[in-house]
Amino acid sequence: MDRAAVRSTATAREGLESLIKTYRTLKSGLIYETRPGNPYAAEIQEALKQAIDELGKQLAETSGMQTLRDADVLARWFSCKARAAA
Repeated sequence: MDRAAVRSTATAREGLESLIKTYRTLKSGLIYETRPGNPYAAEIQEALKQAIDELGKQLAETSGMQTLRDADVLARWFSCKARAAA
C-alpha cells in the first residue's frame, strides 16, 4: 500500500475516532468535543458531524420528532464496520 493511502486512512481514522469520543462523552452527560490535532482529520470530523446533524434534521422534518440518537449513529457505524471486516 502506498504511503499516501496509509496517511489518508490514518487521517480518516483519527477524525472518526475523535467524533466517536465526542459522542461517548455526550452519552455520559458531559459536553466536551474531542478535536484531533491533525487539521485534515479535524476537517473529516467536522464533515461527518455536519452530515449526521443534517440527517437528524431531515428525519425530524419527515417524522415530526427527533429520531436519531448519538448512540444509534455509533451502533450503526460499528455494525457496518463489523460486517465489512467479515
